[in-house]
Amino acid sequence: MEIQRSTFKHRHGNHPNGSTRMEDKHFLAKETENLIKQWESYDQELLADYLVQSLQDPRINPQSILARLHIADGIADGKLHDMAMEELAWAFDANRMLREYEKEHGVSVHNLSAIKSDLPENKLYQTLYKQLFDEQQKEWQARWVRELAPYAASARKPTVIEAACGAANDYRFLDAYGFGRAIRYKGFDLNAANVATAQKRHPEATFVRGNILDMDEADKSWDIMVIHDLFEHLHIDACRVAMKEAMRVTRDKIVISYFSMDEIEDHRIKPIKHYHWNTLSRVKMAQEWRDLGAQVESTHINSLASKYGFSEFHNERAYTFVVTPS
Repeated sequence: MEIQRSTFKHRHGNHPNGSTRMEDKHFLAKETENLIKQWESYDQELLADYLVQSLQDPRINPQSILARLHIADGIADGKLHDMAMEELAWAFDANRMLREYEKEHGVSVHNLSAIKSDLPENKLYQTLYKQLFDEQQKEWQARWVRELAPYAASARKPTVIEAACGAANDYRFLDAYGFGRAIRYKGFDLNAANVATAQKRHPEATFVRGNILDMDEADKSWDIMVIHDLFEHLHIDACRVAMKEAMRVTRDKIVISYFSMDEIEDHRIKPIKHYHWNTLSRVKMAQEWRDLGAQVESTHINSLASKYGFSEFHNERAYTFVVTPS
């Protein structure tokens, strides 16, 4: 898909708040160009393993596990839901162990996400992971592979599309856990290097360069859409366009991980360089989804963690939305 000004097709209707700027093809093209610039400004080697270590490791990140839970529901009609909830409880326990390790050793797990293997921080993280829960994670992986194996031969596999998929940040674990053979998956990202890395790692899946502001997908062509940590980086008008596009192409559910959301009256807008680092209002965002005709279920990750006896999840502003198009 060409990411140029001419690609925007003016198919977006009026937003309930009356905004017209989000209909402007030049505004959308500029927003796209800025997002590309921002992601191209990062070290491309870092992007190859971005968001797959430390507290955001999809093996223990509750938001990644919640996304897998909903994909599993689509695969097995809810038959594996209880198992997914067990894994979620384990993930919160793993996060608790990491927090305790931080306090005991006076370190910050946030600083253990180094990419290059020879850096001391990265070596420490790998040691930490093995000490705390490496074997348990492998048991969960083997269990998922075993339970999902019967569904791999199904003629009717749920279709899953992931926006801003990075370098297969989450898909690499979907594949390792057996989900890849039980779904039809497509990931897209604006960063060409991410797409190339993802496709090289996973030739069995489909990765393309694509834009959530103007998806090259037919209406209602995907069962499930997954979106991790994206909307906060968009201009708020562009965010609304992305929401409408997600609704347009998705049939069953959209699972969204928000990393900066709060119980505030209005969105807090914070431009940084070429993109944004906004804090979104949960109430307002939920209403905007409803205004598009969707049902919304929101989960505050720290509140969910508290139900499992862990009240110190590292990101108090993390929320997961499950949006059901009408």
